[in-house]
Amino acid sequence: MPHDREDPCPCPQGRTLFLSDLHLGALSSQAEPLLSFLNANPAETYILVGDILDLWQPMLPHWTAQDQAVIDHLRARARMGAKLVYLRGNHDPDPARIPDHAQLPATHVTRHVHETSDGKRYLVVHGDEADSRLIRAHIMTRLGSLIDHGLRRAERLLRRTRTDPSARGLVDMAICGLNMLRYRGRAHERRMVQMARDAGLDGVICGHFHIAALHDHFGLTYANCGDWVDSLTALDDSGDGVLRRLRAHAEPLVDSPDIPDPKERDHTMTDAADISRQLGAAVFQKPAKSLAGLNERLFARLFEGLVYAQIWEDPVADMDAMSLAPGADMICIASGGCNVMSYLTANPASITAVDLSPAHIALLRLRQAAAQHLTQAEFHDLFARADRPGNAALVDRLLPRLDPDARAYWASPWRRRYFTRGFYRRGVLGRFIGAVHVVARLARVDFRPLLAAPDMAAQRRFYDTTIDPLFDKKLVQFLARRRASLFGLGIPPAQYDKLANDGAVIDVLRQRVRRLVCDFPVRENYFLWQAFNRGYQDAPGASLPPYLAPGNFGQIAERAGRIRAENRALTDHLATRGDGTLDAYTLLDAQDWMNDAQLTALWTQITRTARPGARVLFRTGGTDDILPGRVPAHVLERWHYDISASARAFARDRSAIYGGVHLYRLKG
Repeated sequence: MPHDREDPCPCPQGRTLFLSDLHLGALSSQAEPLLSFLNANPAETYILVGDILDLWQPMLPHWTAQDQAVIDHLRARARMGAKLVYLRGNHDPDPARIPDHAQLPATHVTRHVHETSDGKRYLVVHGDEADSRLIRAHIMTRLGSLIDHGLRRAERLLRRTRTDPSARGLVDMAICGLNMLRYRGRAHERRMVQMARDAGLDGVICGHFHIAALHDHFGLTYANCGDWVDSLTALDDSGDGVLRRLRAHAEPLVDSPDIPDPKERDHTMTDAADISRQLGAAVFQKPAKSLAGLNERLFARLFEGLVYAQIWEDPVADMDAMSLAPGADMICIASGGCNVMSYLTANPASITAVDLSPAHIALLRLRQAAAQHLTQAEFHDLFARADRPGNAALVDRLLPRLDPDARAYWASPWRRRYFTRGFYRRGVLGRFIGAVHVVARLARVDFRPLLAAPDMAAQRRFYDTTIDPLFDKKLVQFLARRRASLFGLGIPPAQYDKLANDGAVIDVLRQRVRRLVCDFPVRENYFLWQAFNRGYQDAPGASLPPYLAPGNFGQIAERAGRIRAENRALTDHLATRGDGTLDAYTLLDAQDWMNDAQLTALWTQITRTARPGARVLFRTGGTDDILPGRVPAHVLERWHYDISASARAFARDRSAIYGGVHLYRLKG
């Protein structure tokens, strides 16, 4: 049974991490960046400096899968021999009352002494001892938790109305500002240092105050871990006798006597606890007040909802290029989920699908549940025809089979009606295609002759005489020069620039539409039907994604449970995987969104998690491979670029909207 005691024993030599104020179970906790940080910074000893758990009752705990993943990570490190020391903070429950799912194999102490390799000894305490007696009252802690919970809830609601969802909100800034005002003059630091001096030690390490610091202004070292609510910092002793502060992205902070600016944030990794900030970290590369920055923020706002009702990458070309064998472990970006479901025909052992859009994850989970609990005819009505009056009732039947998040998404009556009024006309892409049809009608263009074309020669004649002249229209050329006009294709500003590198954007679009119309028979290309019919062909033997082919339904139904869908960034998920655990990666065109640091972080994790011979397939808006010169050579040289497989995949990709398809294989 865990018990409180004073533990003056020095830590064993090796790396020690000091973590404080995680507040797991509270709405304010940022467990996702914490988990990424822990994966990137393994240690021999973890000193948990209080307020690790925040599970007050009757306030409902906000325990998430990410919170549990942090606990599971620390348990795994303990099984590998790491030492965990847990100092109870004022928010932590009594050790005997910690629920089983949150228990840690830790030594519970009231105080601790940490000795560095150069012989310096530091008092480690949570820090609430420095508060006044009134503030330390148990009822005040509970009241503070309730107020904080309410303010954080208000901040989440307000964030939805902001142009820049990644920026610090007024509530966040107010909480930080009040915290700093409360400790103005640093009387708490003086009190903590005096405790170390009274104990005959060289300094103090604490948490509690949510203000990270490392200095010796009062004669001894004062080190505050910070927190994983606002500052996202920790303390590190790497075994050389030097204490360092680390931020979420694991770079040392410059030690400064100044209290951090509450508006200061770091966005070099996807370190957000909510989807708006994760999208911001993935998309935002320009200042918010610039035109490019405004475009990025508009795109991120659009991407929070449903973008792709159907994905626009050809799964048949993917599976051929990667030579997928039965029993493979795959990871991919979910997008609309069509490819994920289609990959099941290759009989993989597992598929992990991640996506930053909650709507895309909800759609994939609906597809999974439908494959497992509907008949083939019902499944076909729901996702191939996608416009039958009875489809809303099918969704109703599936709701109890869904997880709470997906159930909440599809419980909306108007979303269930998507499937009765043409599902593939929905989402950002579906509406974009609808707008294209409006422009075509204004130009008196009828696409029905194309869909009835008897051969490819007729398709080419239709393109040359009817579609190609549209690109010469002034309105079309005007729209093509506007980045925001192409948001409907899922093209963020950074990817628009890559299209422009291949020539004038209008000419690039002209070339790719020509390929879509002219390079594949209309009866075999369901992407062409989606573009010019806004839905699949409804006829016997119609071209469909592999998962919708009637002959594949038995396999899809049997294997749908092998899919694990996560609303998460790809790099962050890979950081939680073990070494050498994956055989195949499909990245869609996500790397076109990334800067060099994000690409490096992604490929570092891919290389670590890949088995020998693993394949990585991705697409680019431009023609060229984007990795050489941007990913460090020592990472990329472990991979072989398969020129022939890349060219074959590009030639077979019926969606025809990308400039290149690229395949890498891990050497060895």
